[in-house]
Amino acid sequence: MYNMIRLIVSDLDGTLLEHDKTIRDMNRAALLDAEEHGCEICLASGRAFPEIKRVMDDLGRTYHAISQNGSFVHTKAGQLLKSSRFEPDVARKIFQFVSEYSFPCYVFCESEIYTPLKTELYSQYEWRIFAACIQSSTILQDIGESIWPSRFALYGDLTELKSMRLKLQERFRGQLNAELSDSDCLDLMPPGVSKGDGLRILMNHFGYRPEEVVCIGDNYNDLSMFSRTPHSFAVSHSPPDVRGRVSHVVDSVHECIRWARELECASSH
Repeated sequence: MYNMIRLIVSDLDGTLLEHDKTIRDMNRAALLDAEEHGCEICLASGRAFPEIKRVMDDLGRTYHAISQNGSFVHTKAGQLLKSSRFEPDVARKIFQFVSEYSFPCYVFCESEIYTPLKTELYSQYEWRIFAACIQSSTILQDIGESIWPSRFALYGDLTELKSMRLKLQERFRGQLNAELSDSDCLDLMPPGVSKGDGLRILMNHFGYRPEEVVCIGDNYNDLSMFSRTPHSFAVSHSPPDVRGRVSHVVDSVHECIRWARELECASSH
């Protein structure tokens, strides 16, 4: 085991996944090495669980998963520790509000992803989603009947998304958590939902102490999980105010796991 490190938590997009959504060989090898030395692995992402499952299938492993920024928490054995979704009335109001703007909007449920009738703009983003999206012209009517949103994802210009985040926080104060998860993506989750809270649930379930956990990520939606451990890592391309909130800045997941290995070697002497 890597000294006292029992759990390594990695974000996906911009961290474990490259821009083209592939995984570098050295990062694959580092995850396997950590596992072989007794560490558990958790993948934490804004993505839906079926998308995270696709990444795990690519790695040929099964890991713990925090999906949709903490709306769902699964153990590697398949146990669902947490499930969150919006109240239907709130979800309808949010969907109506964001529909007044030009951002492509994806409506995430536990397993399905819905879009309104797509414009050409959607094609710029949909290749990044690892699951089939269901087109529907009746999303608003179906919320609370057959559609139970747990996350809304808006894509577009970062400056415009930051402005939208402020509008949403003011309009839906206490009714949602809005986090920038990428340079062109704003995620909306139920209140109290965050990667940090998802990690708290996982840590409590398995009895992990903060000093036994390592987290690595690259964006604002990772800050809440960084606060759960003294061993927080941001990749070097992260925004400056994200890099300023961690204990280490590295270039890769491999480098983060190497740090854990060196900690083990240092403590054994």
